[in-house]
Amino acid sequence: WATCNIGAETMEEYGNYYAWGETETKTSYTKENYKYYEGTYTDEWGTYDTYTKLDDISGKANYDVARAIWGGDWRMPTYDEWEELFDNCTMYPVKTEGQVNGYMCVSKINGNHIFFPAAGYKDDNIYEHGHSDYYNYGTHGYYWSSTPANYSDAQAFYFDKFYTSGGEVVQYNSDRWYGFTVRAVRDVKNN
Repeated sequence: WATCNIGAETMEEYGNYYAWGETETKTSYTKENYKYYEGTYTDEWGTYDTYTKLDDISGKANYDVARAIWGGDWRMPTYDEWEELFDNCTMYPVKTEGQVNGYMCVSKINGNHIFFPAAGYKDDNIYEHGHSDYYNYGTHGYYWSSTPANYSDAQAFYFDKFYTSGGEVVQYNSDRWYGFTVRAVRDVKNN
């Protein structure tokens, strides 16, 4: 696991926010400007949004921001890799010396640790501001997995257990056009 988010230089920095499957930041995060939003279709039951169907994007440079930005063998973690991390770690809320809220993730196996800042997410609030605002920063972190939802092309899995949530790590499906942070992984090479 990387020690900081994509776009950050230290563990405390939030880094950049990305819509799922996109490799560039934006000034606003809307359904309409999401690269893989195709529009709507109407049938006798109603009108529905359509999205480009994507399989797991881990390691695919056209869709995986970690591979596109950092290169090499860096990639977005899969749903299963997030689950494995949290199953094998103890997590507790901390406020760093720089006064950043987040969670320290400490390995139950070797004591190694990484910090996940409570970076919130970005969503376009066009009715009030006309640009993307941060939501829940300082209280929650929203970290994309590379795994799409298995029942909707509009959603992908993300993980949240940050600062004030207090319970187990939770995974959800979210609309893919939201701006979430990304923590990269790479495979361990055995010599």
